[in-house]
Amino acid sequence: MNKKEAIELLRQNGTNVGGNVTFASRNAGKDVYWINSEFAFLQEEWNIILNDPDERKIRLVVVPAGAINRDVVRAKTSDESKTHIEIGCSDFVDVKSENRSLCFRQWISQTIDY
Repeated sequence: MNKKEAIELLRQNGTNVGGNVTFASRNAGKDVYWINSEFAFLQEEWNIILNDPDERKIRLVVVPAGAINRDVVRAKTSDESKTHIEIGCSDFVDVKSENRSLCFRQWISQTIDY
């Protein structure tokens, strides 16, 4: 499953995804989804598609504009303009956020089996 296929699957299930869209697949070596997106995405509605090939599911996470405080999210070491987010596959908590305080579960709007 890639980003284009996931967006099409969402569309087939009644959800049109546009604007700021980030796609992340479950990491094979660590049970997290890695996300390195522009910090600017935090200021606008942000659609994150999480692909779990083991469970054969995609989850659409819709983060409202301004819902995430910039100070909680770590920057990518090699590019300070990008986030360094690692969302846990079981609890949907960013393991890299300040005090592990950022949970994405509240913004999961749709789960689709494939």
